[in-house]
Amino acid sequence: MSISAGVPDTLWKVTIAPTGQTDPTVTPRDSLIFCREHDPQLIGIGWRIRGVGSDKREALRLVKEQRGKLPTEVKYIISSMKVGDHAWVYDKTDGSTYVCRITSDWKHADGDDWDRFDIHNFREAIWHNVPKPLVLGAITRRITNRGTANKMHVEDVVRRYSALVFEKELKVTDLLRRLNVSDLKEELRNWTPRKLFTALDEYETEDVVGLYLQEALGWRMLKSSAYPSHPKVECQFQKVVDSTPQTAYMQVKSGKHVSLNPDAYAPLAKEGAQVFLFSTALDPYIENASMEGVHTLSQESIRSFTVANLELLPSATLLKLGIFSEVLAPTS
Repeated sequence: MSISAGVPDTLWKVTIAPTGQTDPTVTPRDSLIFCREHDPQLIGIGWRIRGVGSDKREALRLVKEQRGKLPTEVKYIISSMKVGDHAWVYDKTDGSTYVCRITSDWKHADGDDWDRFDIHNFREAIWHNVPKPLVLGAITRRITNRGTANKMHVEDVVRRYSALVFEKELKVTDLLRRLNVSDLKEELRNWTPRKLFTALDEYETEDVVGLYLQEALGWRMLKSSAYPSHPKVECQFQKVVDSTPQTAYMQVKSGKHVSLNPDAYAPLAKEGAQVFLFSTALDPYIENASMEGVHTLSQESIRSFTVANLELLPSATLLKLGIFSEVLAPTS
């Protein structure tokens, strides 16, 4: 499998959920469907500009004049995006994810359906649905963030992955049939923690940390605790030592800049519980916070455990890692 020269210069996150529709019955998802089913397909946002022509500088000036400000998302759509860039779109209604290749310069339209669906500033684009198992963690973390349009600051390997899933008709069942877990384990032995956590999304990262606590440290997860009843932790674990029940809590954070402060978990430790913290951040833990009962897990320990116990991971996670390794690792 190879990747063509169509690697985008930039990846964008676009949320098609405009407000201020002229038709109050129209939902944000209706606007998304309008963009996806329009001929030609497009990605767009609202912000109607009165009296605008085709000149970008004039359009930006008019937006600021008419709205009193120049929103970043409008500037991105009008002047920053380029033909060949990719825009990732997440439909939170049903969890679908799309990658769109931008095929035109900026355009503006109003009247009729453009007003009804509140889509005025747009780029023509080709839409491709991406099966959930094939969405990289580095992309998932960005498309679910707030904001209408954001530039993704990602490594080259992520842009190349975007090119792959856009240009190749990848079928999950076919990919699973040819996935060799033993070969994959050998490939992953040379991966850095950063590469692993670029591939895994927040839920998959929670999975591997939870497996580590159970398989390596002997804790057992209580499924009933895996709900947002306790905002500071993901879930609770239990085990018996010398006939005495013990409790542990796990907290996992994903993202380059999402650090954890162990001091915040001191109250749980003082109650006799063990607390295990893990973050994929570049600087995962705030310094000067060592205390009895609060344990900060290293990225390398979780990486090495994941590779050694690859067979424990869900098939969807194995599939994603397999594609990432087979197609991208040789040229990254």
